[in-house]
Amino acid sequence: MSIRKLLIVILVLFMGGCATGGLMSAGNVANYMAGKEGAKNKNPLIEAEIDITLANEIAAMVKLNQFMLERMPVSYEDNWPEILNSYYHTIHLTEKEKKRRAKYNDCLKKLLKRDFSFYRVYNVDLYAASIVSMSSGNIFYSALGAMGSRMFIKGCENLGIEFEHAKSVLSYVPFGCNCYYYIKKYNDAYYGSRICKKIKHSYYYKRKCDFFNRPTEFMLTRYLYRRGGIKNWADLPVEIKCFRAVKGEQLGTFKEVFYSLLSPSIRSKIQRIDDEIMILKADLETVKAKLKDKSLKSAQKAALKKQKSNLEKRLKVKKALQNKLYKQALSSLNVTAENIKKAKKLKEIVDYIDRSFAENMSVIVNLTVKIINDVATMKTMNLTRAFVTYPFLVKKGVFSKQDRKFYERRYKNIAKQLIALPVTYFEVVGYTIAQEYQVSKYRSYLKAMIKMEEKLKQ
Repeated sequence: MSIRKLLIVILVLFMGGCATGGLMSAGNVANYMAGKEGAKNKNPLIEAEIDITLANEIAAMVKLNQFMLERMPVSYEDNWPEILNSYYHTIHLTEKEKKRRAKYNDCLKKLLKRDFSFYRVYNVDLYAASIVSMSSGNIFYSALGAMGSRMFIKGCENLGIEFEHAKSVLSYVPFGCNCYYYIKKYNDAYYGSRICKKIKHSYYYKRKCDFFNRPTEFMLTRYLYRRGGIKNWADLPVEIKCFRAVKGEQLGTFKEVFYSLLSPSIRSKIQRIDDEIMILKADLETVKAKLKDKSLKSAQKAALKKQKSNLEKRLKVKKALQNKLYKQALSSLNVTAENIKKAKKLKEIVDYIDRSFAENMSVIVNLTVKIINDVATMKTMNLTRAFVTYPFLVKKGVFSKQDRKFYERRYKNIAKQLIALPVTYFEVVGYTIAQEYQVSKYRSYLKAMIKMEEKLKQ
């Protein structure tokens, strides 16, 4: 969690203590972080679209993470993991690189508008600026309501930009063709070059590589929402030619190389237990997300709590076995210079995924509460009430199109999507947290393995 977000939480806790004589509950913290109260000029249509867009970006990002772990070939000669990580390394940039980075981000925002219509039909920055705290009621809570809402808007845009960066790195289109990177050595081509034109206009890639060519919003609608939820999204087939043309000798995918580093005697056992835990963890986190819905009936809540308890017990047993097997793997590890070199390369990949989770997890978790609150609001909302703030926001330039009927039609569709969203989003949250857990397990093992390099120097 960033320092700014942490300060917000601390502020909520402090004020809860002053106002009520005790600390606020975690649920109330989430409510204010979600912007449930105290913000003026919030628009129900835009708030609903923020929910849907953020949920879509999270689902899209975990799909890219899956590609990094299961589909992208790893090679010593190709630096795609380093390119991913370099985006976060901003401390030592020169002034020229800082300016080029700003241009790169502006270019990524253009790609974001293509992938998610939300950014085309609203001015996100102007909407964030228009939300202010109400003067009536508790001034502290109203300020938190406005800050919480702006946090989601900014989180939405930041996650979208990170997604576009990662998508550009993994795509078959040579890196630099869509947006020229600010660290010149990493570019494979530049916009308008012959190779860029040739590949972009290739009939094969246009026909076969929908994930990288079609708007991501379209892909999510087709494969996540209409065809069986997160399982179908995870199973979405993408041909290997649609990914980056990796240079040099290919060692295999992340998972193939990772498990090859384990002792043959326990390799299959660890891989099997990892897969089982991924499924159980996803199911458990999905149930936990569902339990945050305060509108659940007693029977529904009781059934979910029972399911949660059973999953926790099963997961506890599996985790104990997993920890035992990984300790056994480390004790029986064949420490060679080649294996250490592979481990360092793999760690670059999980470092990127882990950092991405660290940057966005607080938004991912608190979005659950925001969605539940906004769904409850939407169920009692009518068109007149939804457009109370419309004239003011039009004057501010928030609505990019000067066409009220367009937004009224969009509102009706968005309202239906939002009310149906929680079922899918609970699954997405479960899968995301399960993926984060597994990545942290890979990373811990690789770090321990790399530490053993000292043995080779003795």
